[in-house]
Amino acid sequence: MRLKFKDACPSCFIEKGYSVEMEPREEGVFQCPQNAAHRFKRDEQGYWKKV
Repeated sequence: MRLKFKDACPSCFIEKGYSVEMEPREEGVFQCPQNAAHRFKRDEQGYWKKV
């Protein structure tokens, strides 16, 4: 069985304590469906960077 890791919103996890799966938007930008201000992009090392 293969597992697929989902991209959870780090801001929601810090603020609310639970994971919300982010949705892909334009050119590598991911956005949280619960809060439009939570937009992230991966940097060169693979960490989330706020856009």
